[in-house]
Amino acid sequence: AYPAIARENGIQGNVIVKFVIEKSGKVGAVEVLRSPSDILSKETVRVMEKLKQEVTFIPGMQRKRPVRVQFTMPVKYHLN
Repeated sequence: AYPAIARENGIQGNVIVKFVIEKSGKVGAVEVLRSPSDILSKETVRVMEKLKQEVTFIPGMQRKRPVRVQFTMPVKYHLN
């Protein structure tokens, strides 16, 4: 859900987040690289931490062995 304080103040934009998919397929280290607001940063980290607990991804493979893979992606927050 969109953070209520951000909605009230009209805060929107892109949060750039960097994270790792570990050999086990779990989400590892999460880091916010850029954000228009601390509120949106905290919400993005909260969602990524929830992914750590609930989702297992297929890990990257190199020479038929699982390896850690780092991703950087935007999370878009937009008010209608």
